[in-house]
Amino acid sequence: MDAIPTPQALYQYGLLLLTRREHSNAELKQKLTRRYGLEAQALIQATLERLVSEQYLSDQRFAECYINSRLQKGFGLNRIKQELQQKGIERECIGIFLEDEAVKEREQGQVERAWRKKFNLLPSTPKERYQQLHHLTTKGFRRAAIDQFFRTSLSEEE
Repeated sequence: MDAIPTPQALYQYGLLLLTRREHSNAELKQKLTRRYGLEAQALIQATLERLVSEQYLSDQRFAECYINSRLQKGFGLNRIKQELQQKGIERECIGIFLEDEAVKEREQGQVERAWRKKFNLLPSTPKERYQQLHHLTTKGFRRAAIDQFFRTSLSEEE
């Protein structure tokens, strides 16, 4: 960068990014720093604070949107939690949304959907059960949700 950007230019670019999709505070800071350089850190911080105070930027809103999006794509709460931490969302904020019963119920539905997409037959051997369990675990589903799915499915089969 040749010159330090104006506060208005930083603000406008921040708004432009936020109109495309929700961002976490850390993500937006990273994008602004990448574009305007480390010399503009004080201005970037002031811009982020302004965007938060005007309620254009919210880690809570980002977390809620991200959880809904990733659940819809078939990922489990463990994986979503890890991804949110990588995006700079605080554990307390993540915990609020992931402990919600409605979110856990949606995850339970996604366990069945992911299982049906890949297998659609209940395991008949311990090896098959392990393979199915492993697949669902790598998708990020909680062990409790997977176990509940298998218990419910096995009881329905009988």
